[in-house]
Amino acid sequence: MTRPPPRLTVRSSPLFPKQITLFQSRTAQKGLIVSTDTLYLRIDRYSIVGQQRQALPMGRHKQFDEGEVLDAAAELFWAKGYGATSTRDLTRETGLSITSLYHTFSDKRGLYLQVLNRYLDRTLHERLNRVEAKFSPRKAIAVFFKEMAATSLADEQHRGCMLVNTAIEATSADAELQQMVAEETRLIESFFLRCIRAGQATKEIDDAKDAKDLARALLAVLMGLRVLARIRPEKSLIEGLIGPALSMLEPAHPN
Repeated sequence: MTRPPPRLTVRSSPLFPKQITLFQSRTAQKGLIVSTDTLYLRIDRYSIVGQQRQALPMGRHKQFDEGEVLDAAAELFWAKGYGATSTRDLTRETGLSITSLYHTFSDKRGLYLQVLNRYLDRTLHERLNRVEAKFSPRKAIAVFFKEMAATSLADEQHRGCMLVNTAIEATSADAELQQMVAEETRLIESFFLRCIRAGQATKEIDDAKDAKDLARALLAVLMGLRVLARIRPEKSLIEGLIGPALSMLEPAHPN
């Protein structure tokens, strides 16, 4: 006779308010492959592994387009924010079961990080690479700002920038996410700095000013522009921020 796995009954939890049972398994049960001594929660026929990815049932493969799932999740996170988006929201919008979501992305946070990286690759990173390669240093900065303003004003839902939204929402409780956002802002600052130094070398940008100070001032204007575009998406306001920022770069005229 097969001995049942040891179990510990838990009366409640924030995720599952009803009684749940915690098993410690050393074998495969009901077609589910589980690692030796893996702790998992079983509710009816579903299992959820804490911070580990749950194995798929034997003989089954993913039957969904991961890109479509990421796009659907991105729309939800972008509209509601990370904290306000629930796992139930994600399963409803993506069409994934909670089992598939946890198996593929580990948890909500894992899904959000993939969504954010995908968003940055398609927007910020693409724009930075393109304008720096195509235009002169000063014009690259100007085109970058104008495109950011146009993108902000074209968003009828006023969702803002996902990176900036994450920066506002991230707390010290998630130092890894804070660090990720910080690295992206350094990436933008580095773009400004490279352009400014190159422009100063050709006298296209005022070389009497400190390049690092100019780069950080432009970064501050950009972040402010993206925040204001979410709460005050007024064309005159958003576009009006760009002129003074670019005027800081103008070379000094000889007397």
